[in-house]
Amino acid sequence: MDEPKLAQGAEADGPPSGSATKQKLAPASGNSIGGTGSSGKQKKQSARTLLKVGLFMMVAFHFSWVAKQLSVLGDSSSLDGALIAPEYDKDGSDVRASSIDASGQTTRRRHTSIYDPRGRPLPKHESPNAELQALVSSREEYDCPNELVYVKDHVMPDNVTHPPGRKIPYLFHITAKSRCMTAGFAENIERWKRALGSKYSIYIHDDDAVNKFIYQRQWMEFPELKEVMGCVTAGAAKADIWRYVMVWEYGGIYR
Repeated sequence: MDEPKLAQGAEADGPPSGSATKQKLAPASGNSIGGTGSSGKQKKQSARTLLKVGLFMMVAFHFSWVAKQLSVLGDSSSLDGALIAPEYDKDGSDVRASSIDASGQTTRRRHTSIYDPRGRPLPKHESPNAELQALVSSREEYDCPNELVYVKDHVMPDNVTHPPGRKIPYLFHITAKSRCMTAGFAENIERWKRALGSKYSIYIHDDDAVNKFIYQRQWMEFPELKEVMGCVTAGAAKADIWRYVMVWEYGGIYR
């Protein structure tokens, strides 16, 4: 009984047989495949972990950077003056500047930019809706090409759109290339008028109205707006800036 075992042991110690060689060169199967799959899962998990850590570090860096900038901004009055547009008296002088210098002379800093309109008085208007009507109205109702419909504004009184105690007025602003729109889009606006018309004023701001609003106004809060718009070439980017400034100035909602 022991001899077969010795023979097997001797055979194992000797050179590999042909069948053994084939067995070693054969592709892994069974549990080996399972091991490869688990290794792939581990690599994916490691990659996800690294991605999460990287995103966390990025957010932490930006948060710390913003916090640092805010702290510096609050501590240094000189940086405040450089980064925030100063407030001015009626004569155009900076109210935060020291009125007396080292020699005892009275001095005031003045903003000398030709684009700064803060030294000029703002025009007076009767009401927010009157201002918007003057802003968006065309000199005459222009003709539309075939299959396009001319869309008019829907204007309500100020006591309806600006009730006491309401911070966001009932104003609905729509931007469009032109007042000439497809029949389908014009019908959608008519539906909005039927649904919102009892409370909301609905204004169509075409390209002419957008340009008038941006370039022909005296911007107290955004004195560099016109300079910035000179760098904007895409129509969509221009509309994005217009939306924020429009809501800042008049309030309401936009589409």
